[in-house]
Amino acid sequence: MRILLTGATGFVGHHIGAALLARGHEVVGCSRRRNDAFHRYPELGWIRADFASDLTVDAWRPRLTGFDAVINAAAIVRERPGESVAAIDADAPCALFAACAEAGPRRVIQISAPGCDRDPCPYAAAKLRVERALARLDLDWTVVRASLLHPEDLANAIVRLIEEGRPLGAVLELERNQIRFNVLHARNAA
Repeated sequence: MRILLTGATGFVGHHIGAALLARGHEVVGCSRRRNDAFHRYPELGWIRADFASDLTVDAWRPRLTGFDAVINAAAIVRERPGESVAAIDADAPCALFAACAEAGPRRVIQISAPGCDRDPCPYAAAKLRVERALARLDLDWTVVRASLLHPEDLANAIVRLIEEGRPLGAVLELERNQIRFNVLHARNAA
């Protein structure tokens, strides 16, 4: 499977990319510093993308050709000059997923934050905004709320979701120290 992985240079994203590669998937990462990313992680393919400024469907649509799935692991917790939580954690992912709904791929996984539906901080609010936007799109989506979980465990859980192709339309919470999914709510749940 050919997978676009945002946040591939980050701690979580790098582990997800390595786990997908180990299972034989083709992984293409996104980085605003594509050449630096290629030198750090030459085993991945790379495209240039900047979550601080690529905030429209038009910015993402041409980048999605030929992918079977998109995994969004891009995130910041604290703002820096030129990088806002609203843009990186919400606006860019919402634009990316809207582009997926228009042009494909249909399979998307969003890495989210546990308790984002109860936490008023900007980071949690941004993650919840993406979850709600995904719920309105005609995509085969899964949201994974992961807390203090070993990165390899999280990566293996994401690989399992990609390979099994389910559950769809579901918000999942990964239990600490276990690769077991708690389905918090699902699109077709009663």
